[in-house]
Amino acid sequence: METKYKFIIDIAGILISSVSLGLLIANQYYVASGVILIVSVALSFLAYLHFSSKPITQKEVQFEYVIHDSTGQKATAKKIKKLVANERNITLLVDHNISGSGSACNFKTNIGEIASVKEVGGNLSVYTALDVPLEMNKVLEHVVEYEGLNCFTENRESITINVTELFKTTCVKVSFPADRKPSQVRALMHYKSRTLDLSQKYLTKDSSCYSFTIKKPKPGSLMVLEWDW
Repeated sequence: METKYKFIIDIAGILISSVSLGLLIANQYYVASGVILIVSVALSFLAYLHFSSKPITQKEVQFEYVIHDSTGQKATAKKIKKLVANERNITLLVDHNISGSGSACNFKTNIGEIASVKEVGGNLSVYTALDVPLEMNKVLEHVVEYEGLNCFTENRESITINVTELFKTTCVKVSFPADRKPSQVRALMHYKSRTLDLSQKYLTKDSSCYSFTIKKPKPGSLMVLEWDW
């Protein structure tokens, strides 16, 4: 049964229970009133769950960047999400805030096809159309991949992730070319008016790859992986 119909049924049950409760109390049927009160509270809780649930539960997300040349002209980027569909008939996935210096092109996805790429407020939103609806209650991996041109050419560069959704974990990863390593890398978190340097605690290094991973970053915060060439 679709969520909206469950919600309507629960609301109807609450209204009927409330009216019945009022009539019973008026006639001093206290035991029956107590039973109906419990049922009404339970239905209210179910209605709240139906009303507050989202079509998709976001599990984790990883942003991977690979810089291919020493001048920072060419790079490949991936946004990898793990999610669960809570409703049937979901056939469109949207990824907002795809941004960065330079230009982005040649978008690809691992499921369905890229329906459109739109610019909104200086950032890109990528729309993935699915061949078949997402299977409910199953963890799915969705990947959006694209190429970046003229993207990391300054002496100080950074990758900034605008956290707009609540994920269990968010990871930013960048791999540097073998012939040009960064002199310094920092992991920063901006939230409201505060900036925290989390490099010592959350920045990891594996050969030429640096990773910055946070559990449940707050929506509205900015995760920044910054480096000096």
